[in-house]
Amino acid sequence: MGGNVYAGLAVASLDSTTLETVTFDNAAVTSAEYLLTTQISPAGAGTVTPATGVVSAGSTVPLTATPNSGYIFTGWTGNVDNPASASTTITMTTPQTVTANFNGGPTSLGGSLGIKSGSQNARMWPLTIGSNGPGMALGAEISNLVLLQTQGQACTPSPVIHGLPAVAGDLAPYTTGTATLTIDFSGCQSGAIFKATFTLSANAGAATGTVVKYSQLP
Repeated sequence: MGGNVYAGLAVASLDSTTLETVTFDNAAVTSAEYLLTTQISPAGAGTVTPATGVVSAGSTVPLTATPNSGYIFTGWTGNVDNPASASTTITMTTPQTVTANFNGGPTSLGGSLGIKSGSQNARMWPLTIGSNGPGMALGAEISNLVLLQTQGQACTPSPVIHGLPAVAGDLAPYTTGTATLTIDFSGCQSGAIFKATFTLSANAGAATGTVVKYSQLP
């Protein structure tokens, strides 16, 4: 601790807090402040009040998380009084960091199969995934694909699917993105036909969808 004395006034400071001591005729008054850091996850999903700043030590600070359009609030990370409530408080007994967490709002997923390409042993199947809204679809992906052979000589070995889960990314409401799987059909003869069932998911599994395509050649 370092300090200066000016006509009976003593001032000192600490790195972790701002500490001010004022002395008059052997009487002292001390005040301290702590840094409150507020954050958002994922970025752009909403807002938090107050913004990051210094507040009085020992004070109780109201916190409010507000989701942006297409998102919902899911909870706080940090030493808040009620982690499940968008409006809560925190008591500043030390420097604190809190994060308001959001997820995509209610939505469902659909998709359409694009033009296939590549060799027999590395056939690329692109699926365009769409978010039907009104919420965001975060981390939209093909989580599974089931191929059921319906015609032709049985493939030996069966087709091998590579690249699951195949991620299309974050989709705003009523927009699309593409995820591509690579499939090895080297064990299949000409004339093999399949029913393809794609399972889709987003928002950590809260949003789902299924796309079924019949009569699919490799």
